[in-house]
Amino acid sequence: MKESGGRLFFETAKNITARHFTLDDGSLVIDFRTVIETPSNTGAPSEPPDPAPVATEGLAIPKTIQPVAIGTPHLDLYWKTETVLTPDAPPPPSPEIRDRSPAPATPAPPNPQVAEIEENLTREIGRAASQGLIAVDPTQSAAPLQRDEAKSKAGPPPQPPPDPIAPQDHIAYRLTTAVDRDQLQMSHDIYTKTGETCPPEGYFDIAAWADDRPALDQIGEARRRLLGEFDIPDQTWVIALARIYIAFGFGVEARALLADLAEPAPNVAALLFLAAVLDEDRAAASMPLARMTDCESAVALWALLGASPPPEKGAVNFSAVTRSYAALPPDLRQVLGPKLVSKLIAIGASDVAQSVRMALARVSIDDEAALDVVDARLSHEAGSEEAAPALEKLSQRNAPEGVEALLLLVDEQLADRQTVPPAQVEQALALAFELSGAPEAPALVRAAALGYASQHKFDAAFDTLAAWPQSVEPLMRAETHEKVLTMLLEQPDDALFLRLYFSQREGILKSPPGKPVRTALANRLIELGMADTATEILKTSRDFTQSDKLIFARAALVALDPAAALAHLGGVDGIEAEKLRGDALSRLGLHDGARSAYLRAGEDDKARAEAWHQGDWNTLRHGGDAVEKNFIEAFDTQRNIGGGDDPGPIRAARSLLAASKEERKALQDMLDRLGKSGADE
Repeated sequence: MKESGGRLFFETAKNITARHFTLDDGSLVIDFRTVIETPSNTGAPSEPPDPAPVATEGLAIPKTIQPVAIGTPHLDLYWKTETVLTPDAPPPPSPEIRDRSPAPATPAPPNPQVAEIEENLTREIGRAASQGLIAVDPTQSAAPLQRDEAKSKAGPPPQPPPDPIAPQDHIAYRLTTAVDRDQLQMSHDIYTKTGETCPPEGYFDIAAWADDRPALDQIGEARRRLLGEFDIPDQTWVIALARIYIAFGFGVEARALLADLAEPAPNVAALLFLAAVLDEDRAAASMPLARMTDCESAVALWALLGASPPPEKGAVNFSAVTRSYAALPPDLRQVLGPKLVSKLIAIGASDVAQSVRMALARVSIDDEAALDVVDARLSHEAGSEEAAPALEKLSQRNAPEGVEALLLLVDEQLADRQTVPPAQVEQALALAFELSGAPEAPALVRAAALGYASQHKFDAAFDTLAAWPQSVEPLMRAETHEKVLTMLLEQPDDALFLRLYFSQREGILKSPPGKPVRTALANRLIELGMADTATEILKTSRDFTQSDKLIFARAALVALDPAAALAHLGGVDGIEAEKLRGDALSRLGLHDGARSAYLRAGEDDKARAEAWHQGDWNTLRHGGDAVEKNFIEAFDTQRNIGGGDDPGPIRAARSLLAASKEERKALQDMLDRLGKSGADE
């Protein structure tokens, strides 16, 4: 019962006693026990005394700390120490209970050793953080990491080796040792050279995503479990079905499924990247995973396949690429083998391509189509004479490898500056029409346009490019257009060049080529006297370089505007600029400045010519050649032609005759130098 004053009394039977103790969380435990009576020599009263309050009188009971957690089956530990009853001991204070919750126990003073340990640990953690050995991840959840359970019935894939610096348990710390830091054993495996974190190996473990059952059975099972209660997509089976699609090469289906039902997550982004690479979608090149070619995991293989343009050779982890390719299912090795070899050859890794060829040969026992394409590529790269016949034979196949072989054959003929046969051009156009919308279609249109250009059928080549939609592979289209214009520049027939240029002038100005081709076109137009047309194509550029200003100056001189040429040459240095500046100054009659410009350009002949125009005989007397010096000496007005101080008439006449002969000879030598004869004069 409870009385006023906050006291609580319990009424018990005879021979019942009680003891109490407080737990760590402040809970009060009262233990009622039966006490065995002992015989008394003085005699006991006939009536037992009235029951007394058990919690406050006649008991000296020490406070006991709970030895185990509440709810564990070890209550026998509560009675580990028996309490001795002392009737004369003062009663302990009664606990104050409020709202059925006992007051919390007074905390014990901290142990000095614990405080010292905490201080040392804090100091060591600070030192390690300052040295870069500990990285705190504030976004890491405190809950233990959950493993992905989207596994097929074939069982979970083999787990990769434990990450030595992955977060352990629930502590958001990433730790390593000073030895690992100094030896750089971990950085290459986990981070790229640019500091990006490589994704886990499980994101690309395609071999574990499908079993030996038929594809229809696996896809059907995953589709049946795709939606849960209330038609809510089960994310576990959404991921599982997308992985099955990718394992069988169905990239379009995987992307459609993930776009409709998947929730954003890192593993979903990895699946979208894999699907884009399988479909040869150029969108894969703009995804972040396409930059991770130097990771020590399977992402290096897929990043190399999806990168466009191909990365530098030093940025690719070839060991990870070959290892991941060898671990792919046989069907995917057949599909990706030729593409991977092309990428490796493009970055100059033919030796690695040979190892990929060996991995492909192990699964090409029944179907050697992909292996034939790889062999043809390697032979072509090695410059073997057997490459062209092998490619031509493969190009006749009505199969995907036939398309690959045709494209290789056309590229080889163009690289050797050969004429592409008309049959191959027509075949490329037919396949482009048949495969319209496929990834190979733009490459086939490119082969047809360049094939026409190699046959000097530039009208057909430009017509083929005009039918190429602007939105389809714009980079490849621009590269093909520049290549056709380059082949047009190589035409020696000026009339053909001008006719074709002006027929395509509107398209060229609308989609101007790159700087090298644009400069070459402008230079040839200037040589043909088309200064205005040359400046027109140059003005399609937003920023003018020094080479552009030189072409503008040349065009102005062709247009008989030397003042404009000098304006274009303002701030431009170099030998070519000084030559053009000398030409412009000479036409303006500023021969002294022109002579100085020619001298800076190393044009001594033109500098002497400017001295003649200016009448600078002193310069010619000292700096001219033998013919010029002789001419100046022969016609010098200060020359004494007489026979002495007081020559006679005969001696004077002879001196005049000798001087006349010298003058005629000096004049004749000068005329011969200028390309004119005395008779013409």
